[in-house]
Amino acid sequence: VLNTVFLVQFQQNETPKTVAVKAFTDWAGYKWFPLALWTSGIQNFSIAGKERMSNEYSINRFLKRQGFPVPEIYHVSWKDKLLILEYLEGKSIDKVVQKVIRRGTISESEENLLRRVGGRIARVHRAGVALGDCKPENIILSNDGEIYHVDLEQASKAGNQVWDIAEFLYYSGLSAKPATPRVVIRRMSENFIKGYVDAGGSINNIRNVAAADYRRIFSPFLPLTTIEEVSKACEQVSA
Repeated sequence: VLNTVFLVQFQQNETPKTVAVKAFTDWAGYKWFPLALWTSGIQNFSIAGKERMSNEYSINRFLKRQGFPVPEIYHVSWKDKLLILEYLEGKSIDKVVQKVIRRGTISESEENLLRRVGGRIARVHRAGVALGDCKPENIILSNDGEIYHVDLEQASKAGNQVWDIAEFLYYSGLSAKPATPRVVIRRMSENFIKGYVDAGGSINNIRNVAAADYRRIFSPFLPLTTIEEVSKACEQVSA
């Protein structure tokens, strides 16, 4: 009953089609309201369904005009609070980082991908947008190798860019175990940071990720090794 995104498959001129349908019901407040309390003073979350839908639509259209790859919007129903969106064939960056952690090593291609993701987020930030919900699972590597941002309902032009970086880096190590080599977490973080800085992202944004307030928010959910290695990588960033 709390699901908000559905896949719809149908035939169009005898050709199979799949679209994503996103419903912005106020049930989602059960998800966002506790998070809004937990992150009070650091990150402000939109709770009402219409506000989240407005965020998703307006930021999607803005990023599209700026030349960023985002899912195409096929239909909008403000009355029913529904968006019908392009379904992207590919894999989330979350799957990539989980694979790295399970294996305990990171390949050159995976390092390159994380630098690309960091660079993409830096360019979004330079365009004046904070993504708001920048977990690795909300960034899709399409089958043709393009990077897409999805789930933009918390995005805004007045948001906290440091939160985007902190959420991506800390959540990248969510599945780490005590036996996971620390160097893996560090290398993932360093490659993302390099891509972010090389693309013109703010070094202060990176350094602020190591602040006590951000470590406090994520530490109940993450291994201590993740918190420590991400923080060190952010503290040691240089121009």
